[in-house]
Amino acid sequence: SRDDPVWWIKNYLGARLWEMQRRVARAVVDTKRTAVASCHGAGKSFISARIVLHFLYNRSPSIVITAAPTARQVEKILWKEIRVAHKRAIRPLGGEVLVKQLKLDDDWYAFGFASSDYDADKWQGFHEKNILIVVDEAAGVARPVFDGIEGALSAGYARLLLIGNPTNPNGGFHDAFNDPRCAKFYISAFDTPNFTTFGITLPDIKSGRWRDKIDGPLPAPWLVTPEWVEERLIAWGEDSPLFIAKVLGQFPEDDQNALIALALVVAAQEREIEKSIPHALGLDVARQGDDDTICYERRGCVSRSLFESSKESTMQTTGRAVKALKDTGADIIHVDGVGIGAGVVDRLNELEKPVSEINFGSAPVKQKKDAKGNKSTEEFANLKAQLYWNIRRRYEEGQMDIDPDDDELAAQATSVKWGLDSKGRIAIESKQKMKARGEKSPDAFEAQVYSFADDVLRAKARSRGRIAPGALDIGLGVDTPFAGQG
Repeated sequence: SRDDPVWWIKNYLGARLWEMQRRVARAVVDTKRTAVASCHGAGKSFISARIVLHFLYNRSPSIVITAAPTARQVEKILWKEIRVAHKRAIRPLGGEVLVKQLKLDDDWYAFGFASSDYDADKWQGFHEKNILIVVDEAAGVARPVFDGIEGALSAGYARLLLIGNPTNPNGGFHDAFNDPRCAKFYISAFDTPNFTTFGITLPDIKSGRWRDKIDGPLPAPWLVTPEWVEERLIAWGEDSPLFIAKVLGQFPEDDQNALIALALVVAAQEREIEKSIPHALGLDVARQGDDDTICYERRGCVSRSLFESSKESTMQTTGRAVKALKDTGADIIHVDGVGIGAGVVDRLNELEKPVSEINFGSAPVKQKKDAKGNKSTEEFANLKAQLYWNIRRRYEEGQMDIDPDDDELAAQATSVKWGLDSKGRIAIESKQKMKARGEKSPDAFEAQVYSFADDVLRAKARSRGRIAPGALDIGLGVDTPFAGQG
């Protein structure tokens, strides 16, 4: 019947759902609150969009509100799927579909908004008889939004669907999985059709036996695949917060010794900040055969990978650095000056290029008093700890915009651990200890750290003259003018 979302989605939208999607769709009808923690590539937006349409067209009049952390996610992900589903319906649905709105009548419509634009007062007006609220990528939505949602759920027939990657072990999304009122679902890659059809398990991925188990075409090649999971296992490791959230569909533990929490990295991937100054490059030079030479570009708060190479000579790496400076117009390049990197620094100096040598083992930059005359209480074991902590602060304070597709950086940023040394100073785990527990060298992350060194250092390097008018100080309490100033 029309009340069964699975029947309606098949007979009106022409879509067949797989097992977990059917269970989620029916739970939204049967239960007031439904929470779905899902792996990457499981069709989250696909099922959410069709749940939206089923509710809207079978509850008259009704209002459907969708929310996601950013406007891009609202328009380009869930509402794109809503528009596609509406257009491809095998029976005419009616209504006017816009970028993030579908209207049937003045009191019968659906719309989407970014939770970053949340206004508590706006929620007070939604007390219609029939209301559905869908929160997409719910791990990235702040607690105040969840408080507003609770007020709107006082309607006569109200339903709530929270769905997303379980990247944040804190916050309203995680709380829902401890709420006895919620229907709860965890969807791992191994629950999806390309795995269940062939009986593929995590041990099969680890051993490589999954290839032998596939005896026909993948039933849903557009969903997460065994090949992708194997690649992620190799790149991230089984214990990585990214693997736990994006493959296993589980919330990673809240590790107090992690330098940067996965939720902060995901938020930086979703954030959109305009490029500005300082404009700098960071170069981490490979030391061993299994390490990579990686360069990152920093423009204000925006951080992007520029190039990556392996097994190159010092002169080849220097040539890449010279080209990167020319192509980007960056004011300075900060280079790892230990080991092989020292040769790159020397050659760049010979060429009179704007280079700053970074030695992680050197003493931290002397801290100064802030505007109130207070000196920072943080003490660092060395410059490495100080520069790493600078990046941590940026992620914490929302002053970082990274590529949404840069999972290599995300995995490395969340793999680094910190602690206190015998003198009570902040210290960063060594690469040797990271490798001993199975983690790869965080080459991409260190290149990013170098690129933001201007926050901390008075870089002693030539500058091309485009100097930031004052330093960006995000709370470390250090003297931070840009290269060449003062």
